[in-house]
Amino acid sequence: MLRIGCVKYLNARPLIHGWSGAVDFDHPAALCRKLERGKLDVALVSSLEYLRRPIYRIVDGASISAHGAVYSVIVAHNEDFSCAEEIEIDPASETSVALLRCLLSQRGLHPRLVRNTGQSAVFRALDEHGELLRSRRNLPHWEQAGATYFVTFRLADAVPASLASEWRDELQNWRRFHPEPLDDEGKKEYRRRFLQVREDWLDQGHGSCLLREPKTAMIVAKALRHFDSQRYYLDAFVVMPNHVHALVQPLPGHSLKDILRSWKSYSARQINKTLGRSGSVWMEESFDQIVRDWTALVKCRDYIARNPEKAHLRTGEFVLSLAEKLRNTDLQAVRPAEAHSAESATADKISARRTGQRHVFRLLIGDHAIHFRAEHGEHYHYWDLAETWMQITSLPFVFAFWLIRPEIENAKEIADKLRALRDRNIARIDELALSQSQVSPAFCRKYYREHLFFDFGEREKAGLREFHRRCLLNKVDVASELRLNLV
Repeated sequence: MLRIGCVKYLNARPLIHGWSGAVDFDHPAALCRKLERGKLDVALVSSLEYLRRPIYRIVDGASISAHGAVYSVIVAHNEDFSCAEEIEIDPASETSVALLRCLLSQRGLHPRLVRNTGQSAVFRALDEHGELLRSRRNLPHWEQAGATYFVTFRLADAVPASLASEWRDELQNWRRFHPEPLDDEGKKEYRRRFLQVREDWLDQGHGSCLLREPKTAMIVAKALRHFDSQRYYLDAFVVMPNHVHALVQPLPGHSLKDILRSWKSYSARQINKTLGRSGSVWMEESFDQIVRDWTALVKCRDYIARNPEKAHLRTGEFVLSLAEKLRNTDLQAVRPAEAHSAESATADKISARRTGQRHVFRLLIGDHAIHFRAEHGEHYHYWDLAETWMQITSLPFVFAFWLIRPEIENAKEIADKLRALRDRNIARIDELALSQSQVSPAFCRKYYREHLFFDFGEREKAGLREFHRRCLLNKVDVASELRLNLV
């Protein structure tokens, strides 16, 4: 019995509806793996699979293609793309991800592409009644499971040893008369007398300021981002010439102390290697505090965002990331925030910070994209990747086609049956649209007649060759040569 697989999206119905045998319906990436491992004989899969492994035979004349806007391969976004630091990608379709890479490069944009695992980064306020772990060296450190921290670490020479000792003695003397826990007045005095003095000193740019150089600052930024969403959630951060501020939420099994040690040890080695120097880079101890509630998180984000301007830095002398990953799920816990000046973020951005909404840039494909657009409508903007491809290349984009494994003997017979099935369905496309219950018949007719094309002719083949060329240019993993083995 022939083992055949097909993508489970609405766009594939005209190529598979009415097939007499059993069909394995799955996501594109899953079908590619099954075909590669010999668990399927034939599959309607992403075109990138053939570009990577051109060992199969392509069923000539049939594909899922677009000659303009496809509607269902989009990046949904609620901010201008100049603000995009990362785009959540759907790993189910590697072809769409590769197309996105090519189009971003064409636009001169280089956001990180982050797999959407279905997990969300949720801010958790300090649990006043929960267990607190305390450690102490020169500075007190408090930790709580699930907490978010505002951390600061500075270069080893940012503060002279004599001044650091003076600060330390002053703080110890003050604490004798102000035991923990501090009341509100005590917290204000602590911030004014100790925190603000240190922050102002750092912003004046004392010491070697190794991080003023873009190449060293980017080493630190890369270290911060490396294990984001694996060992911790990284929210906003800024790399200043002689110090770093970051908001971070450790994930279960990972301590703040170990995260900070990893950041500092890796970046120190790389900075010394890059600059051809040796010796200490960072002060051994870091400052950290638990972010008590959402209002406090907003203030920390605003402080990070304004720090370069406060220190009178020019573009290129700092690295600022406002990727506000942590979301607020308890809107009733949000207290009115203080008024912002006209020079601060726009009203929309301030509103997003207060409510826990964040900048969204998300690649959506297939039925998921269709349902997202139906649910959210004009609340988002939608970048249609196929439409941009046509504008750039004047060629169709081929998303998927039938592939037959090389050892299957009756490939021509199978290909003829699949082409005949496609022809019957196209001839009765309105009837097919009526049978699809998950969307309205009117939408389905428009989708099939205006957004999708099911041929694989010379223009589609030219579009596939152009896609292969651009994949090579953008270092997407594909075979070095493309030869179409048609049947």
